[in-house]
Amino acid sequence: PGKRVDFEAIPVSMRKALTEFIRNEGSVIISGAHVATDLAGPDAEPDAVTFASEVLRFKWRTDHAVETGSFYGISEFEGLGELKFNTDPVGPVYRVESPDALAPANGAETLIRYRDNNMSAVIGRPGKGGVIVAGFPLETVLNRADRDSIFKYFLGFVQ
Repeated sequence: PGKRVDFEAIPVSMRKALTEFIRNEGSVIISGAHVATDLAGPDAEPDAVTFASEVLRFKWRTDHAVETGSFYGISEFEGLGELKFNTDPVGPVYRVESPDALAPANGAETLIRYRDNNMSAVIGRPGKGGVIVAGFPLETVLNRADRDSIFKYFLGFVQ
């Protein structure tokens, strides 16, 4: 109480480890509240912004991207249909209050868009050394079968 606790979504040591892992053809799926804002938002350090763009292959667009939690897959992810993550304070899993919108960078593409405004909710680059970054925590997707489908698509995309 009374003390501010600062944290980073992905601290410098983890950024170094992820850079090496991806460089050696490891693939990653990253999701979470504020990941894009912390790494590449208006208050981010220049090194973090570079990491986001060059390694994770995204640029930050905005926080508080949507209110409804509705999203849908595009291109090869169209089969996912319309899905929803929790935005209800009394929902079955914690509430996503400020999902990030991303823009693909350096060879990445948009995989999933928010229904409210068509901004990119998830970006990715396929193959070995592939990356997927979601602007919201994937565990907050309301339906378990939908979460399973998302991960099935994601794993196929980065293999």
